[in-house]
Amino acid sequence: MYTLHRLIHSLGIHSTLLGYHFLVYAVQLTVQDNTYLLGVTKRLYPEIARHFHTNVSSVDRNLRTALCILWDRGNRQLLQELAGYEIFYRPSNGELIDILTCYCSEHQVDLHMESTPSSLVL
Repeated sequence: MYTLHRLIHSLGIHSTLLGYHFLVYAVQLTVQDNTYLLGVTKRLYPEIARHFHTNVSSVDRNLRTALCILWDRGNRQLLQELAGYEIFYRPSNGELIDILTCYCSEHQVDLHMESTPSSLVL
């Protein structure tokens, strides 16, 4: 059984990236309340920014960087397996969060809610 951290690592996104930590927290939030997916930039990003003491544009940029690393150098095959369909283009940040949220919800992935630090950004 995967943990959320291991799943994201397996995609090729490493914990040295702020976007990794933002992605973990985003999936944790959306698994608890999937209505966050209806307002990714208006509701989810501000909540992530508040938690990590940063701004919304930083959240967007760092998530996009993590996604670009996944798409350019990561495990695209695993991403397609998680999605359950063939992916021909780089997904948006919201699509990646949705793919991971659906997979985690359907497969009871261990989310480790208590292990997401809120003091990463100074």
